Amino acid sequence: MKTQITKIIVAIIVLLLIGGSYMVWKKGHLFTSNSSEPVACTLDAKICPDGSAVGRTGPNCEFAMCPGENQDTDVWNTKTDAEHGVSFEYPNNISTQFVLAVDWPPRVIVSDKAYSCLEAGGPTDPAGQTRKEQGSSGREYCVSQVSEGAAGSIYTQYAYGFSFEEKTAIFIFTIRTPQCLNYDEPNATACAGEQKEFMPVNQVDRMAATLKKI
Repeated sequence: MKTQITKIIVAIIVLLLIGGSYMVWKKGHLFTSNSSEPVACTLDAKICPDGSAVGRTGPNCEFAMCPGENQDTDVWNTKTDAEHGVSFEYPNNISTQFVLAVDWPPRVIVSDKAYSCLEAGGPTDPAGQTRKEQGSSGREYCVSQVSEGAAGSIYTQYAYGFSFEEKTAIFIFTIRTPQCLNYDEPNATACAGEQKEFMPVNQVDRMAATLKKI
């Protein structure tokens, strides 16, 4: 994966120099209850993305969190990049069960080139795809993505490029999505639904709003 990441970063810089630029994620939900009455939970189990199993617990008999999941679903931290002279805030985790961040927080690159976007390729192309995407803030992003399969999962490298201080800033990160057909029901259906609804631009949009010079 590190070799693939290096290749993509080099490709991003090259595309920026010829007029291209670059690209994901979705916030999960934490449900709570005020009930304090003891309850007897059923003994069924949920299979986690790493293959382990967790049971039901708590007043609502919800499944326990899988390894690597974090209850702080909206905790944001600050990352400082001295090399590029910027800092930005990022979410502690993406809080999803079947969509996992591999290299997080995102890496940031700031190019001296003015922002532009050269759309090319397609989702199934070996060289990946570059496309325009708009965040809820109205900010335009030039999104590039390249995917490869390994060990029952798809690893997708994303690069989101956008205008910043008359230059181009790029957030780079990798997302792992397990093959949903590897799960039994109801997890297979839940997996497919979560991956279909996954919208990384929402979190990228929030991170981009916090990017600043230091």
